Amino acid sequence: MIFHERWRKGWLVETLRLHWLGHPLVELKGKPVKLETRKAAALLVYLSLNPGECQREGLATMFWQEGNQHKALANLRRTLSSLNNSLPGWIEANRETISLKRNGRLWMDVEDFEQVFSQPNQHGHSEKETCEDCLSILDKAVELYRGDFLDGLNLGDSPSFDEWQLFQRDGLRQEFADVLQRLTSGYSKLGQRDRAILFARRWMVLDRLNESACRALMELY
Repeated sequence: MIFHERWRKGWLVETLRLHWLGHPLVELKGKPVKLETRKAAALLVYLSLNPGECQREGLATMFWQEGNQHKALANLRRTLSSLNNSLPGWIEANRETISLKRNGRLWMDVEDFEQVFSQPNQHGHSEKETCEDCLSILDKAVELYRGDFLDGLNLGDSPSFDEWQLFQRDGLRQEFADVLQRLTSGYSKLGQRDRAILFARRWMVLDRLNESACRALMELY
């Protein structure tokens, strides 16, 4: 369970924590950081989930589609300045590219959620099976999933970002639904009815039209 040891100890060594599941929250050295604009927040999200260098022109086009490229690049420079003021030393930029620094002191709930989600598939049994070790791992995924990806963050004037955000949100929602399904089934098979009902209800709240979730909850009563 090396991952869980890393997660528990991580708070002591990480400096920047990015919470993108649920309402966005940025913490620097244990204290909340208020970003100056929604565009600054959206840009930070995009950089954090796209490791490596992002092209300035591509980012300008994504976030400022109206108007000419010169104006879009100027808006990008102002937003970068705002981010640097809020998170000094974390944004790396040159004339062509921009990236978020990754030096071992960065933590993101989305990355941890994805790691937790994939771990049960490495236990050597069928993906349809859920062992007790799987359940303890998947419990952590539920703790990490505070809500939908970037809940409450809407730009409105950046269709390309909105489309990317929707794609990420839907993918993470589906993975969370899979987590809840496996927890419901796994705890039910272990005879832990109350735990199974807890996750079946959460599954229903996530997707009220899901027949499998409805049927699973009914069978537990």
